[in-house]
Amino acid sequence: ICQVREYGGESARVAVSSLLQQARDIFGYFHPDTMMIQTLLAECYPCNACGGQNDPELLALEAMKILSQHVGEKSLPYLSARRVAAYTVGKRGKSSSRFDESINEVLDVLECSRKVSVGNDVHIQTLKNASSLLFSAQRFEEAGLLAAELISSIKSLAHVNEHEFLKASALLAAVLGVQGKIEDATSTLPSDTLIIHDPELRASISMQKFEFLLKQGDLKSAATLCQNLLKTDIPVHWNQKFTLAQVSTLMKLKEYDQAEKICQKAVSNPVLSTTAHAKPSRPTLDSQKSSLVMTQSSMLETLSDIHYIKGDVAAAETSRSIALGWRNSVNPEHFPTNQNSDSSLALLRGAHHSQLSSGEM
Repeated sequence: ICQVREYGGESARVAVSSLLQQARDIFGYFHPDTMMIQTLLAECYPCNACGGQNDPELLALEAMKILSQHVGEKSLPYLSARRVAAYTVGKRGKSSSRFDESINEVLDVLECSRKVSVGNDVHIQTLKNASSLLFSAQRFEEAGLLAAELISSIKSLAHVNEHEFLKASALLAAVLGVQGKIEDATSTLPSDTLIIHDPELRASISMQKFEFLLKQGDLKSAATLCQNLLKTDIPVHWNQKFTLAQVSTLMKLKEYDQAEKICQKAVSNPVLSTTAHAKPSRPTLDSQKSSLVMTQSSMLETLSDIHYIKGDVAAAETSRSIALGWRNSVNPEHFPTNQNSDSSLALLRGAHHSQLSSGEM
């Protein structure tokens, strides 16, 4: 169960599906234990897995129905299934007509779980779900209170789950950051994010810290954080984000030579040829290669800025032309929104572009 919650994904769904089939064979379809495993399977699916045989909401609703008959509506297994059913709807986001209804349902499950016993698994998981949904609904004060309660509940357990504790801390930090309490937000995160074991969590929490450092105006520490994190093993998409972040920060610090080296290294093995912009048709790229092309085009645009700064207008215009060609070669459906939508990166990029246009550099 812990592994499913921490890492999820297709492998978790396959493992739990197999376990569910075994439970149905051994205990029978309508056995409470079978329904508990079915609830776990529902929890494995992402929010967009609606319809079909494994619609997560329908799996959880069926489990609720069976569990209410066998163990009652005040039991933890029933409350767990009710939580998953509600959260599955909430995960679809604010665009769902049932979003507010799902929040109210999760909050009601939270009250019921507190009456059973504080610190039980359902209580902790419902706190996690409720605080996350409230954050999505921009009900930040309520989200912060529940995130703080979640941290306290996790710490009170005999065995503290470090992964869950860090995720709860990250959520509370996000709430405090939105409220403008940057120092409090920073202190909520680990002082050294590089020692976080899980690569995905290490990267996401480090990005939070990076953004807080930017808001505090500590660009040097922000650039150092990127540099140190990039020496560790993090997922490819995070590597691209932090490389862009490092370069943007160095540009703001006017460390042009260092930024130039990083950009040149990033584009030294281009996915597309430097004449890609001359081709009338789009190349066939998967989303991962498209992401790399977008990163490389951003690096090339920054190189163009550096060439302008150093007075080499011809090189600057060539780089910008190739970068534009690369960007136009990417299928827009892979990037429905701007690739550099991260507020911190957009902020930095805007800053050094405005400096260029005003002639400050």
